[in-house]
Amino acid sequence: MNIEEFDQNKHHNKSDLVKDVALKIILNCISDGVIKTNNSGIIENFNKPAQKLFGYNEEELLGKNINILIAENIENIIDTTRSLKGKRKNGSTFDIEININMGEQAGQNFFIAVVHDITERKKIEERLKEQTERIEWAYFGLQSARNESIKANQAKSMFLANMSHEIRTPLNGILGMAELLLNTELTEKQEKYASRIYKSGELLLDLINDILDFSKIEAGGMQLSPAPCSLSAIITEVRGMLVVKAKEKNIELRINISKDIPEFVLADSLRMKQILINLIGNAIKFTEEGYVSISMEKKEIIKDNIKIRCEIKDTGIGIDKAKQNNIFDKFEQADLSTTRKFGGTGLGLTICKQLVEDLMKGHIGVESELGKGSLFWFEIILPIAKGTQK
Repeated sequence: MNIEEFDQNKHHNKSDLVKDVALKIILNCISDGVIKTNNSGIIENFNKPAQKLFGYNEEELLGKNINILIAENIENIIDTTRSLKGKRKNGSTFDIEININMGEQAGQNFFIAVVHDITERKKIEERLKEQTERIEWAYFGLQSARNESIKANQAKSMFLANMSHEIRTPLNGILGMAELLLNTELTEKQEKYASRIYKSGELLLDLINDILDFSKIEAGGMQLSPAPCSLSAIITEVRGMLVVKAKEKNIELRINISKDIPEFVLADSLRMKQILINLIGNAIKFTEEGYVSISMEKKEIIKDNIKIRCEIKDTGIGIDKAKQNNIFDKFEQADLSTTRKFGGTGLGLTICKQLVEDLMKGHIGVESELGKGSLFWFEIILPIAKGTQK
């Protein structure tokens, strides 16, 4: 309807006419659909965006109830914004967001409904909802798979632990009999055979012990038992256990322990020895000439705790840089040829990493260059036994 055709008989005075004309101009400038109704919901004004939105022209709707445009009940939604279904002239429905506010003119209440087409927004919301549901289901599937994997690993670890115990019993019998046999009068050939049986049994027992420890750690069955102990005494004891192997290869075994390390700390001496035996034993195994050095120093004192760094350096074959990132992985060898030449399962370093990082909450690493030796290190924080700090 043109402004010139506006029905002036509706207005009580010139002022109301001007206000209504101004309102009509303003409404047509708004991009959203705007509908004005009287107190009974009868449409009095219907701007151009609303005409485009619903497919009606203004003449078709003037005097009609607003419910013709809404596919749902719109009672009790004054001064609120609601998402509803709109209804076009052709009977199709679409998603709208409608906000209705009340005003007053010439002593009469009227209502202004602002309508916005949210069809695209609803589609996006539906897609997001579907994607969220798919992600939730995928996450649920991953969690289930993870839980099943954990259970399977624990069952495997328990099986390995049980089997290791079962195998060790007869193996200890074989080692005992071989040792008794070596203490009897034997010919040179018999002694050679018995000695091979004993050494092979020892290697097999070491392997089984590694598997047992690895399985216990993975299954969560290994716990630390800290007690006051001397780090210097532990290193000296481990050196005494391995010095014969070093001498057999004509390798010098050096020790350098910093004097500012407290005499006693709280640590699991058995697990500390296990870490050192693995690291020093490996260094001796992969060194043909030169030396293996064991050093320990204080990094810092943190309240009643000491952070120590232990380094095992050798002049051995070294490790290729490309292999260093996974050298601590289970059953991993820096080079498959080393297994054939030097033996071993690749579990020793894995156990060291699990003991240092998982149980002792420390760090372990390696620095090496092929053909120029290796330096294995670990750092851990240990409580200082009271009255022993230097």
